[in-house]
Amino acid sequence: SLGDAQLNALVEQALSGNPSIAQSLAQQRMAAAQARISAADRLPQVSLGAGSARQRQSLPGLDGSPTPVIGNNQSLTLDIRWELDMWGRLSAKSAAAQAQWLASSEQLRAVRQSIAAQVARLYLQTVHARAQLELSQRTVQTLSEIARQINNRVHVGIASPADGQLASANLES
Repeated sequence: SLGDAQLNALVEQALSGNPSIAQSLAQQRMAAAQARISAADRLPQVSLGAGSARQRQSLPGLDGSPTPVIGNNQSLTLDIRWELDMWGRLSAKSAAAQAQWLASSEQLRAVRQSIAAQVARLYLQTVHARAQLELSQRTVQTLSEIARQINNRVHVGIASPADGQLASANLES
C-alpha cells in the first residue's frame, strides 16, 4: 500500500496483465519445475510392470496324438534404480536448478517493483504538475487583482503611472 487509494489502484492496474510480469512469471514457473525435476533425479526411480500372455502348445497325449494345451503366463516386475552421486553431479545440478529458481523469483519481484515505481513516479509527476498549474492560476488571479487595484489608484491620482506599468508587466510575465 502506497498510502493513496488512486495510486494503489493505478499500480494494481499496471501490474495486472502486464506482459513483462507474465513473462517473468512463466520463467519462474519453469525454473521451479526444473528444480523439482532435478531434486527428483536424486531419488530412487521405481517402475512396476505387469504382463499377461496366453500360449497354445501341442503336447503328445496318452494315445500319442497331439493334444492342444493352452497356458496362461502372468508376470509382475518391479524395477528399482538409484544413481549413486559419487562425484556430486546430481547434487550440483539440483543446487543449480534451485539457484535458477531463486534468481527467477527475484527477477519477478524486481519487474513488479520496477513497474510499480514507474507508475508511482508518473503519478507523482502528474500530481506535481497539477499543483504547479493550480499555483500558477492562483498567482495570475492575485497579480490580476493587484494590477486592477494599482491601476484604479493610478486613475484617481494616488499612484504613479510607473506603478501601473510595473503591475501590468508582473501580470504579463
